[in-house]
Amino acid sequence: MPDLGGKYNHYMGGVDRMDQNIANYRIAVRSKMWWWPVFVFCVETGIHNAWQVYRKTEQGKENPLDYLEFRQSIVKTYLLKYADKLKNAGRPKSGQSSINKRVPDAVRFDGLHHWCIPAPRQNRCAYCHKNTTKMCEKCPNINLHDGLCFKAFHTQ
Repeated sequence: MPDLGGKYNHYMGGVDRMDQNIANYRIAVRSKMWWWPVFVFCVETGIHNAWQVYRKTEQGKENPLDYLEFRQSIVKTYLLKYADKLKNAGRPKSGQSSINKRVPDAVRFDGLHHWCIPAPRQNRCAYCHKNTTKMCEKCPNINLHDGLCFKAFHTQ
């Protein structure tokens, strides 16, 4: 029996670390639905496991993100992919933000559903900075010329 306690204490570190990380950034929504805490725990555990896998990959070693930054990158990617686009959003408030901040690479280079459509008004091309009346349907507030600029912007 003492050997069992020693093994438990030796191997319990990963579970405690996961519980600590999940507790630091827990989704706190009160609800009368009994299944909500179970659902949230499954989502939180999935995010934590994905972060652990990310840390072991090449990208995770070259560009390490802590747990909070990893969670934020997941949220930004899903919001850009699935959120409703604002109408008449206007210009960014703090001047022109860089392209890398406006469109995450996961969305920009995914190769899915990027179409060149007419823009509601003329604006600067994100690639060559000349005026254009075309824009990418998927990337938010990204005006691009049809052709070379559009292709160059969406390829690495």
